[in-house]
Amino acid sequence: YKFFQQLLDYWLTQNVQHKGKKPVPIQNSTINKRLKCFKLFLREKFDTGENEYQHFERFKTGLTPISKPKITIPTPSEFESLCNTPLTDNRLDNARDLYVIGCATGLRYSDVIRLTMFNIVDKGDETYLITDITKTQEQQLLIPLNEVAQHFIKKQFVKGDGAIKYLSNKNLNEALHDLLKFLEFTTPTRVNRRAG
Repeated sequence: YKFFQQLLDYWLTQNVQHKGKKPVPIQNSTINKRLKCFKLFLREKFDTGENEYQHFERFKTGLTPISKPKITIPTPSEFESLCNTPLTDNRLDNARDLYVIGCATGLRYSDVIRLTMFNIVDKGDETYLITDITKTQEQQLLIPLNEVAQHFIKKQFVKGDGAIKYLSNKNLNEALHDLLKFLEFTTPTRVNRRAG
């Protein structure tokens, strides 16, 4: 137990260096994953008789995942500005399209980038999106499309020859950050952090 506490203290003092950025502390979720892997190793050793102690099972880090800042569009006027502002920068324009499609359909990013024009169906006077959800493996989900969703999906299909123009998750987040700065969205967002 004392060893685990020392190991935890060591991990909490470690920093991670990302290319071109200043070192940052290891995230709590990473420390919890490391501990989980280490416990798995000790459990295997216990099962084979190479380890006679099971005290490690009771050890908990007490670390909760650190909240990350979330992009929020809290007011209808800001959302309208986001949708209607002409953008000459293709990177920001594409990021805006993907973000708005996600907002208007409720789809995760991983599902938005898989959309093609074959996912769009007309039933009577309504237009729907039929898709499978990757994460939860829901099949044939039927989502009614409002005018905003239809506009941005069709715009993407024109640019991407019948499919959504792909942008990696990392690049999308960076582009959204630049986009919201460009649009001068300054609404404060409260982020709770807990480390150690």
